[in-house]
Amino acid sequence: MEVKPGYKQTEVGVVPAGWLVVKLEQISRPVRGGSPRPAGSPKYFSGDYRPWLTVAALTNIPSSQIEVYRTDSMLTELGTRFSRTLEPDTVIIANSGATLGVAKLLKIRCCANDGIAALIELNEKVSRRFLIYYINSLTVTLREKVATGNGQPNLNTDLISSIQLPLPPLPEQTAIANALSDVDALIESVEKLIEKKKAIKQGTMQELLTGKRRLPGFGDGKGYRQTEVGLVPEDWEVASLMQLSESLQNGLFLEPARRGNGIPIVNVSDLYGRSPIDIQILELFGASHSEVSRFACKKGDLFFTRSSLVPSGIAKCNYLDRVDDEIVFDSHVVRMRPRQDLVSYSYLFSALSGRACRSFLISNSKTGTLTTIDQAVLRKCPVLLAPLPEQTAIANVLSDMDSEIEALESKLTKTKQLKQGMMSELLTGRIRLV
Repeated sequence: MEVKPGYKQTEVGVVPAGWLVVKLEQISRPVRGGSPRPAGSPKYFSGDYRPWLTVAALTNIPSSQIEVYRTDSMLTELGTRFSRTLEPDTVIIANSGATLGVAKLLKIRCCANDGIAALIELNEKVSRRFLIYYINSLTVTLREKVATGNGQPNLNTDLISSIQLPLPPLPEQTAIANALSDVDALIESVEKLIEKKKAIKQGTMQELLTGKRRLPGFGDGKGYRQTEVGLVPEDWEVASLMQLSESLQNGLFLEPARRGNGIPIVNVSDLYGRSPIDIQILELFGASHSEVSRFACKKGDLFFTRSSLVPSGIAKCNYLDRVDDEIVFDSHVVRMRPRQDLVSYSYLFSALSGRACRSFLISNSKTGTLTTIDQAVLRKCPVLLAPLPEQTAIANVLSDMDSEIEALESKLTKTKQLKQGMMSELLTGRIRLV
């Protein structure tokens, strides 16, 4: 392969001629954290002397944030003697667990457990942020090809020491790190805006779906009346789900041997994803002709989870907005067909996803190995029902808010893709900033 002028072939690929290729052990001393034993002993843990950083705590830090400012727990003074204390501005790498291969920068003095490695005595000609971005560009490779161990992959200090990286002059390292930091700041700002918009939507749902706030042109001069579910507008009704349904039906049993081919089937996991359900990723199931006839889905069907490992997973609602071919649903799902002469489809979906209906269904579930609900509970679920024109207006407001959130999520996806492209180009020198 011909290398263009100004570049050279190295162990890590083609890089600019003026860059070095070094191992981490040549620019730092990789060490491992330490965990007091026995784990959980009150002599060492749940203290108030020094912050205690674990691999689990790193999972709560977004990928766009490379700094660590806090920990979830503290060690006692005795506990620190059996761990390793790390100073601020130390580069750390998770060497096990869900964040294996992820690097961060400490901004606090803390102790770290043995699932975390640290690069101490870092060469002064290496930018910490550049180093972190480069290590994070290798995360997948570190997890899949470098880490050892079958049950729980691990990066020991020898493996970390042997990691090679291309190293530009310090001013170029700084310029690259600053460019990537700017993109991270943009990602973080969009993520925060999405969370803010979602919180605003939840508040708006709570007000509009209970009649506490009326949209312009509705409820003028109307008061409120007391019902079994509290105060509601005088021109609103309280209807049970049974009254609003053409039918409620449990699905067919998802036999493992019949998975993998046939027609798409809606199962519990599909209800926890985005709304509407993405029919392109539905599992395939070998259903008979009679089963397809009995358990066929239609556009506009609403679905509820019948069982969950935790109560909060019960009666999660989702829907199909289109049905191109035959689709069925499994036994852990309840399908509902709304009566469109009584209720706006979009309004009902919002109501069933709202706090009042969710609280009723969760509080009336049965707890065992799994938390479950049956059709009897679903049929009794009360729904506050505005007049149809107001239902449509409320649904339109919430739909507009959903569209705004979706646009921000699309922007976030594109920005993350932009960052990945920048990392690929900048960290290898294919694009130069200085």
